[in-house]
Amino acid sequence: MVAKLSDKTLGGIKVVGRAQRADEILWRMDRFFQRDNNNNHNNTFNETTTAPLRLPFELPHANRQTFTMVLKLYAAEKGLSGLEGPRRAEAIVRRMEERYRYGGELDMKPDVVCWNQVLSAWAGCTDVDKAFHAADLLGSSDIKDIADDSSYGHVLRACAHSNTNDRSRKLGAEVAVKVWRDFRSVVEKQKSAFGEADITTTSYMYTFLITAFGFIKDTKRRENLLVEAFESCCDAGQVNAHVLTELKRSCSNALFDKLLGKNNNNNKSFQGKHTLAILKQLPEDWTFKAQTKDSSGW
Repeated sequence: MVAKLSDKTLGGIKVVGRAQRADEILWRMDRFFQRDNNNNHNNTFNETTTAPLRLPFELPHANRQTFTMVLKLYAAEKGLSGLEGPRRAEAIVRRMEERYRYGGELDMKPDVVCWNQVLSAWAGCTDVDKAFHAADLLGSSDIKDIADDSSYGHVLRACAHSNTNDRSRKLGAEVAVKVWRDFRSVVEKQKSAFGEADITTTSYMYTFLITAFGFIKDTKRRENLLVEAFESCCDAGQVNAHVLTELKRSCSNALFDKLLGKNNNNNKSFQGKHTLAILKQLPEDWTFKAQTKDSSGW
């Protein structure tokens, strides 16, 4: 059963958000579902047993859709204090796993989408070690072999948003380096085995990666990693306005001009120009696969 929430609190946090309220409802639905299941297997009562709790109405069955709706609410939470939100999200997925393994409910088996909601909850919380926790989950046996580009993107978002203090920025940067190396290794292994990779890079991923690399204090190392990330982004055709904005914020003016002028036959400075104007001057093969749902990049 999903662990009980304390009265109107979630790990000491007052239950006021949509995710927490939905979680409380889910807990009650799952509690009575388990009680009914237990009673169905033992209908003999005596003075030492407790008859099933009768309600004036029948609670609906908490099915896969119910669980995933609550997970998505946690994934969408921004700035939830501490680490209780992502831990609650993980507890929900663990409960789905229990009902799949021990309850015979085949449709409750957690998939990568479920685990990605937990990773997204880590990325959106305020815990200073969230980059580490998200990467640790990504590398676990639960998700390692089924991770997709969204999985890596959420972890890199946790790294990019680890900017509370110097310690969290350093941790976010180092985790981003490791996750990027792991991602490229997975891609190469898939290409070697199957001729092409199931997971691909996205503009989101490069934006968060460049942001996190920008936290590295050593100038030479930082700029080498930024060059690697941006050139990979260009090769993948994923450059959009957000990528350019983070690149400009993370590197020197000279490196910014050099990277944008490379293979572009353009020795002019890009300083002072709006990113959307710069975007129009870039080669089409740098941008043709980029996420561009709106004029700002997505």
